[in-house]
Amino acid sequence: MKKGKDISVSFDGLYLIHQNLPGKQVQQITLQEALLFIPLQGEISIILEEKALQLGVGKMLYLPPNLTHSFSSTTKSGERLIALVDSSKYKVSFLSSVPLILSVDHLIKELLFYLLLHPKTNNAQSLIQVFCETLHEIFMQASSNYIQSVEHLEAKASDPRLKKALNYMREHLAENINMIDVARHSGLSTRSLNRLAVIETGLQPKQWLIHYRVAKAKELLRLSGNSVTQVALAVGYNSLSQFITTFRTHTGQLPSEYHNMAKNSKLMASF
Repeated sequence: MKKGKDISVSFDGLYLIHQNLPGKQVQQITLQEALLFIPLQGEISIILEEKALQLGVGKMLYLPPNLTHSFSSTTKSGERLIALVDSSKYKVSFLSSVPLILSVDHLIKELLFYLLLHPKTNNAQSLIQVFCETLHEIFMQASSNYIQSVEHLEAKASDPRLKKALNYMREHLAENINMIDVARHSGLSTRSLNRLAVIETGLQPKQWLIHYRVAKAKELLRLSGNSVTQVALAVGYNSLSQFITTFRTHTGQLPSEYHNMAKNSKLMASF
């Protein structure tokens, strides 16, 4: 598609734009739709109130609905796909309340290009549903990768004293864990335990504990059927607000959002 062109097509619940406009800028805007940006050439920059997000070819950016942002692209090249999705129509797939930068998914890109080039296809709604379900699966995979990364960190621990410390925290997860007690149980000083943990896993014990609590919370939200409050208590958070803040910081989702997404994923699998 030629440089300088801005092509758009509209479907029920989905609006697609193909831009080949280097140096394009959009001042602050708030949209009711969820957005997905896929750079094809050059880079884009999304400015939020708190930070700037930059991405180029090979990545895609999800923005939740009603998020105020501004937009700019590089001046030499600036080709991209933008999808605006009615999140009230496709509630199943768009449950993340924070921006997510993800590796580009080729099926998603192919689906969007097909819809862009065949706006009168009779299969539009079926293809849009596949697009939404695929994005939903990507969100779930991103969450699964977090759990695997915690397991990988634990596997790197080889010193018996560090393993003892990690086991102690795991066994007392629901309690108010004091790092002095953890160090004493491992036979080390707090300083020595911190140094050993950083050398072997890259994290201090307190950081590992937070990661493990979030990973365990994900497992419980996905499998146990417990409420968010019950899960918070089970992983050692007596303050629900602190649990919600920590979970969102590390996953990009509220616990309730993750719980609903996991539940919807099970429903999809049953069909």
